Amino acid sequence: MYHKKPTELPLIKKAIFIKSFLKFKDYVDQGFPEIVFLGRSNVGKSSLINSLLQKKQLAKTSNTPGRTQTINIFTVNDRWTFIDLPGFGYAKASKSTQHKWHKLIEPYLSKSNRISLLCYLFDIRRDPTQEDRDIFNWLLSYNLPLTLILTKMDKVSKNELIKRNKAIASAFSIHPDDCLGYSSLKKKGIAELWTVIQEVVE
Repeated sequence: MYHKKPTELPLIKKAIFIKSFLKFKDYVDQGFPEIVFLGRSNVGKSSLINSLLQKKQLAKTSNTPGRTQTINIFTVNDRWTFIDLPGFGYAKASKSTQHKWHKLIEPYLSKSNRISLLCYLFDIRRDPTQEDRDIFNWLLSYNLPLTLILTKMDKVSKNELIKRNKAIASAFSIHPDDCLGYSSLKKKGIAELWTVIQEVVE
């Protein structure tokens, strides 16, 4: 699991929700490097963004999977743009809804020239499915910096954490050290993820 020495947490002076959009024509370039967050529904994207930005409800959280259906834009310190993509793979979503997810995401990923980092969130308690691996490989095809973040690490024991990290890394064909553990509840992994963001952007 990622073990590089973390940098000091940035002081978040201003974090603002800008807008949501459903079609790329409504995307507005904020002029800052874009840090993109995506993963399955209910993987903890909103909680992670809130913990990174030290704001409780900037990104709206919900106990209902599949609630986020738009691409949401936030600016941070007039320096970075955080992009919250809708979750995929919600079991109760119709095939047409899942197709719409791809139609929404693909134009943004292929047309935005501001993307500096893709953060692919994955629940550490789950075993990757073929769909998970397909999405990961699809992201790799864009040749953009990509980091795998294992969320909800507070839900497993320390011994299980090591086992799960190795198993998930193997499923995605990456080295275990390239996975970054995260817990929004326990505030774990925040400094490490900021280290990744600042190294890639700066």
